[in-house]
Amino acid sequence: MLLALTTFLSYSKSVFSDPVLVGYWGYNEYLTKYPKEKALTSSLADTVKEAPIPLSVQQDKPVKISFVYPGEQASDYWKRNLIAFEARLQALSIDYELMPVSTRLNVDFKEQSRSLYNAIEKKSDYLIFTLSTTRHRKFIEHALQNPETKIILQNITTPVKAWRDTQPLLYAGFDHVIGTRLLAKYFQTKFPNGAKYGMLYYSYGYLSTARGDVFVQSMDNNKYTLTSSFYTEATKERPMTQLKVW
Repeated sequence: MLLALTTFLSYSKSVFSDPVLVGYWGYNEYLTKYPKEKALTSSLADTVKEAPIPLSVQQDKPVKISFVYPGEQASDYWKRNLIAFEARLQALSIDYELMPVSTRLNVDFKEQSRSLYNAIEKKSDYLIFTLSTTRHRKFIEHALQNPETKIILQNITTPVKAWRDTQPLLYAGFDHVIGTRLLAKYFQTKFPNGAKYGMLYYSYGYLSTARGDVFVQSMDNNKYTLTSSFYTEATKERPMTQLKVW
């Protein structure tokens, strides 16, 4: 199975895997190792930038798409992605059946499991999900064994090494490692003489590692000191409470 990746940041081609993200290919590291995927990525990026061309063939049935996403959070990232995704489907004149399910990322595990297994049982053509926790990974590994449903992983662009040639159809989104390194570079430029800082993590899992831990690893520890850290669980209330303590 071929794999295509997209990212909404361009950066130096020297950016490869990060030692903090054990078991994942770095974005450019993967594309360098698999040139065919680099060509697919470029082709997909060009297609997305262009105006949509309506489908010219006649569909014999709607495309069934299950979209399980962590929409119950302060950020509207996933909601905006869902709106944009459906708008593109309509612009392409694709006959589709979209089944969105909004959950809380690290809380509604039972609801997520029900929705994910339901997508497999109903033989959805595509399942859009994310990869942030060990539970997510176990389900995805199960779903990858069902070739009838193609998996699209949103908000992650670092392929899992252990999956080898049995990869999802697509990894798509913002590359957290590249973005975090840019932020760390800006921080050190803004405070050239050093500084103390606190870290507000998202929730336990991949995102916090790719963002928070990579940021800490990217800083010069002789000049910049991490004084405290806290997991927010992606709510507005918890970080505000912690900031008052700091």
